[in-house]
Amino acid sequence: MLLTSSGVNPVLLIAQMVQADEDTIRDAIHRFDEPAWPSCSLGVWGTLRAC
Repeated sequence: MLLTSSGVNPVLLIAQMVQADEDTIRDAIHRFDEPAWPSCSLGVWGTLRAC
């Protein structure tokens, strides 16, 4: 689904392909774009570190 959304396919087409609601597809794409691991940016003592 995410690979399909990176192209020019509209949300309606993606929703039909995976048999889901358009809002569900939009939510999934937006969640994918959010930082998934905020703990990766801060170390144990609040210092920046790489994951």
